[in-house]
Amino acid sequence: MRVRVKRTEDNSRRERERLQAAVAAGIKAAVPYIVRDAQRRAPVRSGDLRPSIVARQAGPATWLIRAEAHYAHIVESGGRHVAPRPFLRPALLAQRGTIGKRIHEEHRRYG
Repeated sequence: MRVRVKRTEDNSRRERERLQAAVAAGIKAAVPYIVRDAQRRAPVRSGDLRPSIVARQAGPATWLIRAEAHYAHIVESGGRHVAPRPFLRPALLAQRGTIGKRIHEEHRRYG
């Protein structure tokens, strides 16, 4: 999910910075919900997949959420003889409302 802040004539530099800070803080606040939801959705066989789902910050408003189990991509996308059982993408899509809500809350706080 990408959020871009476009510059318009009435956007001051200060307002853009506040909005960017609110977006970054809102996304940071939503990340634990996405991770928890992905862990809940991940199928369990050996028990290694769920705890391998982690998040790390890659930029001010960029987070990488991934499953580090070596077979996670096969579970998510399927394989030659394995049907897909997605858990990361559905978690992100299910939490879109949470992301928007957190960004809105942070914007109100920064504004």
